[in-house]
Amino acid sequence: MFHMNYTKIYASIVLRAQAEYRQRRSRQRQGYYYELHHIIPKSLGGIDRLTNRALLTAKEHFICHWLLVRMYPSGSPEYCKMLFAFWRMRS
Repeated sequence: MFHMNYTKIYASIVLRAQAEYRQRRSRQRQGYYYELHHIIPKSLGGIDRLTNRALLTAKEHFICHWLLVRMYPSGSPEYCKMLFAFWRMRS
């Protein structure tokens, strides 16, 4: 059976965005659209500092929130919080 490592995929997206932060900020000033994402969600204890933020494209942001849902066991408090955040993002 094939098992996806959602945490690894999430980390790769976030690490790439962090490595490209200066480029993305520069592009953002030129009118490109990026969304601010808390790497460790605030609802899970993440802080509101640059080290916990990444600029993501809308597609990356959507995928990261989907991955966050998949990273936690169904029915756990973390899963419920991430599912709610993902649901809110779709509205």
